[in-house]
Amino acid sequence: MARLLKGFPPEFRTMNSDEYGINRFSEDWKENYRLQDEAMVKLQKRTTVFKHQMADSYAYYAVVKMAPLTLQWVPYMDQWEAPDYVIRGLRADDIRQQERWDRAFKKAVAEQQESEKTNG
Repeated sequence: MARLLKGFPPEFRTMNSDEYGINRFSEDWKENYRLQDEAMVKLQKRTTVFKHQMADSYAYYAVVKMAPLTLQWVPYMDQWEAPDYVIRGLRADDIRQQERWDRAFKKAVAEQQESEKTNG
């Protein structure tokens, strides 16, 4: 069973909530997305980011601890939040499985790109 911490990861703490409850780094949408991407890259270097499919996007969570599994919501892009029952039902094995799938996908894409370069 996973726990969910309140607040944002340090990389996202300078965001401000607008009148509609959307968290932004900047009012300028291009600057906002650039800053979100920079923050996500920093976060991914520091810890694992778990993503859960929601509609046409994902809900993102930083893995704070694996034992006991502790997550923290990341207000990234569409800022979806997974239902509570999804978070409560997560196990550390689920996080490790997603990491394996992500590595396998990146490897397959790299191999395909290398093959395309070699074969024309």
